[in-house]
Amino acid sequence: MSSTQAYAAPNKFFGSNAIIGRPLSLNSFAGPGPMTSDIHDRGFQNDFTNWRGQSGKCHSLIEVCVDNFFLTDAHLYMLVANERAIWIGSANDLIDDSASRAQFRQGIKLATAAYKLEAPVDQNLKLVLSADLLSGQPVSSLHAA
Repeated sequence: MSSTQAYAAPNKFFGSNAIIGRPLSLNSFAGPGPMTSDIHDRGFQNDFTNWRGQSGKCHSLIEVCVDNFFLTDAHLYMLVANERAIWIGSANDLIDDSASRAQFRQGIKLATAAYKLEAPVDQNLKLVLSADLLSGQPVSSLHAA
């Protein structure tokens, strides 16, 4: 399967609702009519969360709806259960790596939150960032020194 094809990943609420490899589009949502004002119900959240990695560095993550999100190669995604990272990867990881795919399938069943951040182009930096985030924790608030 090429990285431009869609891959449906299992989801605890909708069976196969996390789509990999397709860009996010308003036309792809079948939901309430145009009078709906709650944009969160359509899979969009613009909430930023700070996550302190094991290295001590804070990373700004964008929260995405855990029940309905799209994975691409341009971002790293993190599934979280009880404020603990349980899977980190991108669409390409799910397509190319069966172990990552299995971990994602298990993680999506347990996840209480999902986040994304821009993925480094360099694969070594991506691995370092993933390891840092996986061992990290959310930061409740940041204070100026």
